[in-house]
Formats: sequence, C-alpha cells, structure tokens
Amino acid sequence: TTLNLNHRNKKFALFGTYSHFQGKSTGFFEMLRIQGNNVFDGETNSVRDMRNDRLNFGGDYYLDDKNTLSLSFSGNLSDNFNTSTSVTPISQINSSVDSILRAPNEDNNEVINLNTTFNYTYKDTSGRTGSTDFDVVRYLQDQTSLQPNIYLTPNQAIELGRNENFQETPIDITVLSGMLDYEQKLWKGVFAVGAKFSSVETDNTFDFYQVQNGENELDSSRTNQFKYVESILAGYVNYKYKLKKWGFQGG
Repeated sequence: TTLNLNHRNKKFALFGTYSHFQGKSTGFFEMLRIQGNNVFDGETNSVRDMRNDRLNFGGDYYLDDKNTLSLSFSGNLSDNFNTSTSVTPISQINSSVDSILRAPNEDNNEVINLNTTFNYTYKDTSGRTGSTDFDVVRYLQDQTSLQPNIYLTPNQAIELGRNENFQETPIDITVLSGMLDYEQKLWKGVFAVGAKFSSVETDNTFDFYQVQNGENELDSSRTNQFKYVESILAGYVNYKYKLKKWGFQGG
C-alpha cells in the first residue's frame, strides 16, 4: 500500500510518500548428507512474517529568486520474525535410524533507519553561488536468534541431549555531517572556498549465551563488542583560471 502527495505553488514545493508492506512466506527443503558412515536425512519447514513501513516527506521554500531552503526526512521501520523447524533422522549406512536431531530456530529482527537533510542554496546572476548542507542519520537494529539442537530417540519420546544457544546482536549507528561551499568569479577566474565536518559513531554488540535449564548464561569467550568513532574536519580553497586553450587550477 502506497500513498503519494505533492503540492507546489510560487513559494513552496512539498512532497510526501508513505508505504506499508505486510506479508508472510513459507518454505521447505530436504537435504540428504552422507559423511563417512553417517547418514543425515533432514527436512526443514520455515515461516517468515514481515512488516515494513516507509515514510518520506520534505520540500523546498523559495525565499526569493536567489535563496532556497530545502528539508527532507525519510524513515524506514521493519520487523521480521522467522521460525524454522528442522527434523533430521541420523543413521549409519544400511542401518535403521538411531537418533533424531530436532532444531526449532527463532529469529527476530527489528530495524529503525532515520535520515534528515537540510539544505540552503544561494545563486545570483553574477556567478556567485553558495550552499549549506546538514545531514543526520540514525540506524538502530535489534536482532535476536534462538538456536536449539535437541537429540531424541527414534520415536522422539526421550531426549538424549541438547545444545542450545541464544544470540543478541544490537547495532547503534549515528552519523552527523555538514558542508559549506561558496564560489564566485574573481580576476577572470573562479574562486571557491568550503568546509566540511562529519562524525560517525557505531556500536555493534554480539552477545552469545548458552541456554541451561531455560536460563541464558553469557559465554564471554564467544561474545564481542565493537565500537568505532570517527571525526573529520576539512576545508579547501581553490582558484581556476582559463587562458585560451590552457587551464590552470591551484588550491
């Protein structure tokens, strides 16, 4: 489902879009593997629930013939929940089934992605131009995964053992950036100056848990956190001059 709105007059140009998606998919596959004398004859059934909402709006405001302000915002929210149940009879070649591996997995993934942009532009008839841009980006992801491996007798009545783990892997990213540019004609050439800054912060966590008697116990040997911070401040001065077939530029 999608809705689009647009409006324009002498002072404003506005737009907006909203879309919604919701659905479900199912799947299955079979896989026969032979490793040495071991035979694994697996069958997996999966169900995926999906939802996505996207919003995008903004516009331009014309202060006069020389000055324009622009603003835009986009947001995306998604939520996916996946389940898969795998049943794998295990046997020796030319022998009956001696055990069954059952793996009912669950994965949940939620994402929020937001982006805001502001722009100011100046342009006159003498060749002077200027622009300012500022952007803010936020990305958040919350993802969990439950992965049980349960070994059962051939009739699935008695549990022989299990290996169960749970993973939580959130992501948090913030990006800020800004840019200023100015250009004009000077001494039969073009003079330009500008500056830019950007800041990036990311936080990625991978928490690995062993599930014991229904309780999550953090496994520090398989857990990791990655943090990254970057800041950039830059500027430039540039001059271009053209003489017949020759072009000169320095900065």
